[in-house]
Amino acid sequence: MEALKAEAPIQRISVARDASGLPKELFETAKEMEIPVTRTDKDRLDFLSGGGNHQGVVAQIGERSFTPFESWLKKLQSEQADLVLALDQVQDPQNLGALLRSAEGAGCKFVLVSTAKSCGLTAAVSKASAGADQHLVLGRTAKMGVALEKLREAGFQVIATTPAAPDPYFKIDLSRPSVLLLGGEGRGLPPHLKRVATHVVNLPMLGKVQSLNVASSGAILLYESVRQRIEQNL
Repeated sequence: MEALKAEAPIQRISVARDASGLPKELFETAKEMEIPVTRTDKDRLDFLSGGGNHQGVVAQIGERSFTPFESWLKKLQSEQADLVLALDQVQDPQNLGALLRSAEGAGCKFVLVSTAKSCGLTAAVSKASAGADQHLVLGRTAKMGVALEKLREAGFQVIATTPAAPDPYFKIDLSRPSVLLLGGEGRGLPPHLKRVATHVVNLPMLGKVQSLNVASSGAILLYESVRQRIEQNL
């Protein structure tokens, strides 16, 4: 609770499945700060705490934390940024780090990550990003669909990718205020997020493989945005 009150960079809170007597405030504060809370086995908690007396609760703290969505959105609007990378359930730290590196290189300062089933800001992520994470405003939301709706209301188009989409990504005007929305490894974007998108596009595949790694897809979209914006200013 003291770590929560001090706004420590908590990545995740793990709670024993059979834990009882925990303060309601713990869960309410974690929800307010959009910190994921997961139920797990005692053996997992023993491992996370290095054998310490965890009393049924372990908080994993990183070198830095995500910004809650509402604060992140206010900063986005105050800086009048017009390019956002939104990531839903990207779990591999190498992929997340590579995406952050591409975003920073493409001038995309604002990145939004879903709370559930997403990788935290670990040392592996920072290393994979080559330190680019330190230059980004990283937001987190437990309700990606709602967050995307608010971004649409703020004037952003939302570009989602899926192999089954009829139009290729380069048909979209990415010089406009845009959110580039990518799903995680495996299942990709869930249907409800595709429905929130203003455009659903594909990355044409001419070989036998049906889709690209999420980090590669993100880099292609980000740098198509760079190409279009440079071309517009020529």
